[in-house]
Amino acid sequence: MIYCICKKITESRKIEKLESKFWLRNYILQTVIAVLAIYLGGEYMVHGIIELGTVFNIDQTALTVILVPIATVIPESIVGLIF
Repeated sequence: MIYCICKKITESRKIEKLESKFWLRNYILQTVIAVLAIYLGGEYMVHGIIELGTVFNIDQTALTVILVPIATVIPESIVGLIF
């Protein structure tokens, strides 16, 4: 009887170890995708501000001071409103 209990415990631990390895890969993948998305979003935003400044003949620094804080606060505010 003790053998059956010990066997059951070790089987559940093996399953937990397998699940933790799978989730570790998932976390690494999520981190890589998030870093890539942040980088590409930042590049897109910088190039957009540069183009907007050249089209409207406005200083890029002024656009950066005005638009970047607004663009970063809006997603945080939406998450706050949803949850």
